[in-house]
Amino acid sequence: MLISVLMLGWAGFGVAVAGRSLATLLSVPEIVAFVGWAAVLVAGLWRGIHRGSLIALLSSLATAVLIGWGFFQAQALGQPPASVQASGTLFGGVSLVVGYGAAFSLRCADFSMNVPRTRHVFYTALFGLGLPLFVVSVAGAWLYRVTGTWDLSLLLTQLGFPALAQLFVAVGFLGAGLSNMHSGRLALQDLLRCRGKVALLIVGLASVVLAWLGFDRAMVLWLHFLSVVVIPLIGVMLVHYGFGFKDGPRGGALAAWGCGALVGLLTPEAWPQALTGIVTAALVYVFVNAGCAFYARGGGR
Repeated sequence: MLISVLMLGWAGFGVAVAGRSLATLLSVPEIVAFVGWAAVLVAGLWRGIHRGSLIALLSSLATAVLIGWGFFQAQALGQPPASVQASGTLFGGVSLVVGYGAAFSLRCADFSMNVPRTRHVFYTALFGLGLPLFVVSVAGAWLYRVTGTWDLSLLLTQLGFPALAQLFVAVGFLGAGLSNMHSGRLALQDLLRCRGKVALLIVGLASVVLAWLGFDRAMVLWLHFLSVVVIPLIGVMLVHYGFGFKDGPRGGALAAWGCGALVGLLTPEAWPQALTGIVTAALVYVFVNAGCAFYARGGGR
């Protein structure tokens, strides 16, 4: 259910951003671009993830080329204006980035189900998600420091390449859109007990509706909420496998996760919300399992 909600939101965000760029590029109404873009993604995944993976790989390579070229050109803009100021807090920014990675690492298994060894799932998360996330985060920080904005599409427009800027956004979201819809399909298929193609159509329709409602404009708030709510799962999993509580109560794990999420949401943004959520969830899960073990040995009689 968690991944279903997560991926429906990200699918709607991707269709909204890419669709708006496509609408500007082709001079068509936004709703037409939303439907067309979602249809492209659904068609790319209709016969399975293998064809979609090839499309995603090619779009990622094209995006990397555009990023490199844009960075080279961005230096011509000089230093940022004096009015440019960073927004948010240090811990708030860390929470967003770590929460983003944590949320998406949960679905790395969606793309490594047929690998020969279990540790390859870890490699998928490390080299397919962790390393690119770190590189892009550093690149965005450098771009912000040099030009005053992290928005490369905006820079390309200022450099006199508006069409290339819109193309950059559309191409950049192609691979992400395919992966989001693939994970959303798997999650909904499991949640609703329906066929994969039916789940894919549901994700596609939901993404168009969310894009039409302007969900992308609330994405920072959505991402912050998810970063605080999802990341306490790390504390539960560390205790679950690190302390060997594999036979513990399932409800206890959900309760610990819920406590961690609640404490994280109540923690001021200037503090490390992600860390407080993880620690709270881990401690609650330890106490729940210790209490159950005590009761099983007769201590509760």
